[in-house]
Amino acid sequence: MGASDHIHIQNFKLTVFDNVHEDSMVYIFDPPKGWANPTDCGNYPCTAPQNAVVKFTGTTYTGAVKASFTDTDFQAVGNYKSIMHDTCVKKDKWNAFFCKNTKIGILKFDSLDGDTMDRSVQPVYMKNYDTGLVNKLNNDMDHCWDGVYTCQKRRTRFIAQVQTDKAYVIEYTGTPPGK
Repeated sequence: MGASDHIHIQNFKLTVFDNVHEDSMVYIFDPPKGWANPTDCGNYPCTAPQNAVVKFTGTTYTGAVKASFTDTDFQAVGNYKSIMHDTCVKKDKWNAFFCKNTKIGILKFDSLDGDTMDRSVQPVYMKNYDTGLVNKLNNDMDHCWDGVYTCQKRRTRFIAQVQTDKAYVIEYTGTPPGK
């Protein structure tokens, strides 16, 4: 998963891990520090990879090399230090968390205002005061080119991992969109 912007939930159904060590089952990369520049993501890297969600259902394990767990249904979620869902355990080799939580999803929200490509409101913070979760979000990368320079236009869109049975507060650091 190397996308800087929205990464859809990845659903794997009836996956067979045959002679696969658990360290090799999943890997979610960190956003490159090089994305933190005025022509790509701004002052800090785009945060979509940190909010990636991979869901496995009906999983089986065969062969001599197997995972230490036998869960048929589980999730792997991005390794963002402040995101923590119920029943998740960090897996260093995955650069992610192993979760047994069917309520993990992705919330996508964006400005519908006319200046959605020009106005910056990031970082945006998603907070859950009960759990202490703080998810610092950046918006999409600038993918537009004007000759040899980027256009300096980034959609005001944010992607966040959520646990769907929790309440969150969204705090903007700029003027929130009207729509």
